[in-house]
Amino acid sequence: MRKKLESQMEQQLKTSALGLHGFLGRPEDFSYFKKRFAESQCQLLTPSLFSKSPSGESLRDEAKSLFLEHSSFHGDSRYLLGYSYGGRLAIEILLQNPEFFSKAVLVSTGFGFSDSANRILRANQDEEWAKLFEHAAWEKCLTKWAAQELWQSGDNPWPGPRDESLFQRARLAEALRLRGQASSAFQIPRLSKILCPVLLVVGGDDQKYLAQAELAAHQLANVELCVISGASHRVCFSHPELVFSAIEEFLFS
Repeated sequence: MRKKLESQMEQQLKTSALGLHGFLGRPEDFSYFKKRFAESQCQLLTPSLFSKSPSGESLRDEAKSLFLEHSSFHGDSRYLLGYSYGGRLAIEILLQNPEFFSKAVLVSTGFGFSDSANRILRANQDEEWAKLFEHAAWEKCLTKWAAQELWQSGDNPWPGPRDESLFQRARLAEALRLRGQASSAFQIPRLSKILCPVLLVVGGDDQKYLAQAELAAHQLANVELCVISGASHRVCFSHPELVFSAIEEFLFS
């Protein structure tokens, strides 16, 4: 009965959005945003990206599969939200379906590498991470992941527990090898092909991703850039109210 009521409530929502989490992320990471989206009469769909078996897909192929699986949207307005790894997937979905989405939001999104030296360096690093997730104790994986330079500036809280049972290790390793920034095409030159308005959200202390967001803003035809002062890479979890305020004004005003 409860599921039936929830389904009926979802049918009554006026708009829908697809939310894609980051690497080592879970659908529950977007719990706050699901609630706030619902208050704005929008259903936020949040598929799990790392609980399935390996697929052998590239980033573009995973984007295609995700869209086919989750493209049954309610209402006339359809939105796309991607955080970090999920942001790169969102870009591929937008490029493959240029007229489907009304607006898109990309949070803390990297766009890959334009030069071979940095690409090779990142590929080697991703291979080491892939081996770690395949073979090391789970707590060691999480500890080493949290010790990266990316998380050392500003407040970067985990949005919830990262229990091993919620993930497929082989899927995580595969994502690093086949769908990481080193193994996927540099996305910034293709951003001009995205037709819908895009909101870029990034933490002011997330210097690497802030620089990429500024480059991306010059390529997108219809773009807004929101920089959250004092925030770092996990800006949507350290400053959820400010992030949603920017999203709400962009999507629903």
